[in-house]
Amino acid sequence: ASEGLFLLFMFGGLMLYVQRRPTPRWMILVGAVLGLATLTRAVFLLFPVVIAAHLVLTQREPRGQWRRLVLALLLTYGAFVSTWTIYNAIIWDRLVIGGEGFMSMTYQGAEGKASPHELDQALDVSADEPGQDVRERREALREGVIDSVFGDPVGWLSHRVKELAKAYLQPHNTVLFGGKSVKTAMGDWLREDRSLDGLVNMTRLESFWPKLLLYAFHFAGLLLGTAGLVLSWRRWRDLLPVWGVIAYFTGVHVVLLALPRYLIPTYPVYWMFAALAVVMVWERWQRRRAVDSAHAPETPPVVRSRT
Repeated sequence: ASEGLFLLFMFGGLMLYVQRRPTPRWMILVGAVLGLATLTRAVFLLFPVVIAAHLVLTQREPRGQWRRLVLALLLTYGAFVSTWTIYNAIIWDRLVIGGEGFMSMTYQGAEGKASPHELDQALDVSADEPGQDVRERREALREGVIDSVFGDPVGWLSHRVKELAKAYLQPHNTVLFGGKSVKTAMGDWLREDRSLDGLVNMTRLESFWPKLLLYAFHFAGLLLGTAGLVLSWRRWRDLLPVWGVIAYFTGVHVVLLALPRYLIPTYPVYWMFAALAVVMVWERWQRRRAVDSAHAPETPPVVRSRT
């Protein structure tokens, strides 16, 4: 239920950042909005580093300007995020920076998604046991992550890449529709039927058309957006803040558990680049058309006899 609010603050902060030439006062506002985004979803914790890197690259003049801008951004951002740290320190006497779930998500990324109860069983700890020390659970998670990652680093990396690819290729929310799976029905049709009547019958499944629309929207954005990323690579310095959204969430979920829902923040950016791809292709086609028209041989005038 947090995605809507998170996307509002995340893209609100990005919009403010690109809206005008940055000043220290303006970067205070950007840092505050991005801080609210992190208070909504802790996975966003390190993203302001992308903005700071962009400031270093683009705001060298006047001399030393980038230092003031980065300082204003990170100090404000840190002040907002620290409210959760201070709250936990005072109320619960524990150190929490951003959120507590990072180690758990890393463990699930290595061993597979699990409910809190299943996770406690796998770690041989009990959240219901009186006097159960939170530090004991953290230590069990840390040891589990070390064993999973360093015990078989190649297998771990292979598993992470496959899970991330699956999360990108599976549109979010299609699994929540009732009735028979369209993918299962398609597989059955390919193996057992392959007739036109069987294909028509598949379109009568309760969830076929809504899922088809979701798949079309999902892959159109993914493919066109990737094309836009490739076509605009020469402008990477200007586009780094929005490129950074895709790079950041992809990189984070190489380590943390990857689900389609967790990659939702990348899709608005893919559609931005999809629009860019359409515009760039259209402009190139128009320029080529203009060049072809300029080099086309002139049609000789038709001379009509008066007789």
